[in-house]
Amino acid sequence: MAGRSGLDHLLLAADGGGSKTRLCLLTRKGVLAAEVSVAGVATANEGALPVRDILRGACGRLLKDAGIPPGRVDGGYFSLGGPNIGEIESALREIFPGAAIRIDREANGNWLAVCAPVLGIDAVVMAGTGSVAVGLSDKEMVTTGGWGPVLDDAGSGYAIGLAAIRAALRMVDGRTPRTPLLEILRTFGCEPATGLDFAARMRLRKPLLSLSRREIAGLAPAVFQRARSGDASASAILRQASEDLAGLAASVACPGARVLGMGGVFASGESFTARCAEALKRRRPDAAFVFRTDFDLLKAACIMALARAERPLTEAILRKLKLKTEKE
Repeated sequence: MAGRSGLDHLLLAADGGGSKTRLCLLTRKGVLAAEVSVAGVATANEGALPVRDILRGACGRLLKDAGIPPGRVDGGYFSLGGPNIGEIESALREIFPGAAIRIDREANGNWLAVCAPVLGIDAVVMAGTGSVAVGLSDKEMVTTGGWGPVLDDAGSGYAIGLAAIRAALRMVDGRTPRTPLLEILRTFGCEPATGLDFAARMRLRKPLLSLSRREIAGLAPAVFQRARSGDASASAILRQASEDLAGLAASVACPGARVLGMGGVFASGESFTARCAEALKRRRPDAAFVFRTDFDLLKAACIMALARAERPLTEAILRKLKLKTEKE
């Protein structure tokens, strides 16, 4: 008996990032049956996050919304932002026994090779919690960035949030002029005062040192908001982020490349994306950033799930996925 989706079997597609995980079930004709968004499951070290519980809860909601049992999911594709593939595989085997679900690192470029002809692009810069760039050429796949929060993550939400905290602490010390950006310390229950004595400094230091990568990246929207209000410190942080993202794009762009900018950082407004585009043009006049509101890594995962199920990307399927083709 078929579920409410109208077909016996569905495909799982998922985009697992550091701050958020989005999952959906779709038919082999590209019809979306259910979609959920939950906490991030991508992490540098297995066991750092309750991955099993997050995925069990998310998939339970998907199955309920689609009106099918787990056995009706027989394949799929999971795009993962971190190296913790093993625990994702283990959780999905438990939830969907026997289903042929591929877990793939978003930075290895497999999805780009399949989606590039549809999107009319040659490379991508992904900037969410972290950052990485991947480009296609005639000879090889090129990857830059993606070294993680300690070593890199240039231009990412994490880098922007960390730069904001550092700038605020310099204001606390009186090393730089005070601006409204200092107020972000209130996010963590810290009093943004200057001239603190030693005890007050230690009280401020303790919660800041315990912040997770996700919490630090969560400050990025506040930085964008401060910049729009004219805060000089916030604007300087975003100028640096745009240069860093342009540098990632330039490093993977082939001659004449169209580089897709995607992820939460690029969704922060046209003024920022315009700044990124200008920075890339200065570095590589032959390359250009492109930005799309109809495409993200979840849709890439949908395309990959359909490809694994040997479903050709017809115009009808692309319309159901609400994707514009290169011709459009």
